[in-house]
Amino acid sequence: MRLSFRQPSVANQEVSGNCFLAGKFKMALLTLGPVKCFAVRLIGVSDALALPAAVWVRAGHRSALRLMGAPEVDTFSDSRLRLQWAEEEFADFQRCARIYFKRTPRTVFIEPDPDGVHERYKFKLGKPFPSSLTKRTVHTIENLRAALELTAIAVARLVHLPVEDVHFPFCKTAADFKSRVGSCCKGFPDEITRLFDSFEPYGSADNLLFAINELCNASKHRIIVPTPSVVGVNLPYIEMIGGAQPVIINEGNFFDSEKNEITFAITERGVQLKYRAQFGFDIAFGKIGPLEGRSVGANLDGMIRAVTTIINETEAESTRLELVT
Repeated sequence: MRLSFRQPSVANQEVSGNCFLAGKFKMALLTLGPVKCFAVRLIGVSDALALPAAVWVRAGHRSALRLMGAPEVDTFSDSRLRLQWAEEEFADFQRCARIYFKRTPRTVFIEPDPDGVHERYKFKLGKPFPSSLTKRTVHTIENLRAALELTAIAVARLVHLPVEDVHFPFCKTAADFKSRVGSCCKGFPDEITRLFDSFEPYGSADNLLFAINELCNASKHRIIVPTPSVVGVNLPYIEMIGGAQPVIINEGNFFDSEKNEITFAITERGVQLKYRAQFGFDIAFGKIGPLEGRSVGANLDGMIRAVTTIINETEAESTRLELVT
């Protein structure tokens, strides 16, 4: 399921050089996300992981099955229900993020540099993220993982196998897939196991599907805490009066997640700086394997698409094999 790298949606904040906010806080679809240690990304940097091509291409040829109103006899209804819950949690996450940025106070201020020679111009968000954002993110991941497990269990039930040891066949490498299928999908039709193999559910540097498993496992060992990051700073107007040294502009990648602030300019002390600044926000994953530094929102969206495709394709193959009556 190889998916092209995607750029995050960005919320812009404009401030003026008199240290008061100017203009409106422009909030489109802001992507936020989890993890204690966060990296900051510049606008334009690719932020979504990849999906194996075989699944992503097939997704374009089959419309997603409806989640609501599925008949009770639908063998894959449990999988779709957990997928529906994941989509609802993700939608709630985005809604909570919009509310946070709409209501959170923002300030711009000047602070002396520790070197005693310069001054730092800073932008600060006035309060931390609510814990609901952590909860929504974790629930989205856990529901997606459960949907995949239930997809494998649905196949086991169709071929009248016990379900106690059945799992979706995540594994570390492609070489491990055969043995993994032999233990967690034992007795499955060859056509189904080949289909699972085509999804490439094994570890690699850019595998979005395997990242679901990695994130779900990580959430069992520590609380995943979201924090904002600035992915871009734009200064369409800047004028410096006085001083012998040029102004230093930090155009992203300088966000202090502990203080919820960014230093966007550095000047000599006593210099008068007139400017207009725009800030783009996103949330990036921290030290979580291949997801480190990636946009949370873009990747969660890709994960939902991937799981939707897997459920649909597994049911379609089961129907072709006449396992579904």
